[in-house]
Amino acid sequence: MGTSHFTRAIEITDRLMDEPSLTEDSVIDVVAGMANLRAEDLTGRARPERIFPYRFVAQLLLRERFDLSYEEIGIKFDRDRTSVMNGIEQLTDQIALVHKERVEMTKISHVRSVKDLPQNNLVKFK
Repeated sequence: MGTSHFTRAIEITDRLMDEPSLTEDSVIDVVAGMANLRAEDLTGRARPERIFPYRFVAQLLLRERFDLSYEEIGIKFDRDRTSVMNGIEQLTDQIALVHKERVEMTKISHVRSVKDLPQNNLVKFK
């Protein structure tokens, strides 16, 4: 999977997950617009790497924000429920990986900042 498309897809997911103005009817159009795609790109049968991560975003938002069933989402995207389930799983796996990497980077950054403190400011234990 293209990392840059998934990275952007995750950014869009993070931004829209709590967006109060997002509605069930606007999800596909909003995600498509943020990804510089057409709504038809997300709901169509095409599977180019530049499209499917954003399709998964829209599907995840419909599932998580609006509690649609996999079957209901599948109807909107002309997909069966297992395709929707697999797409959402791929995206959530990528989100978990990115969030884990962020936590690790934060830990590394914190350790580096502690190491950079002047030694006379550190409390010494006996």
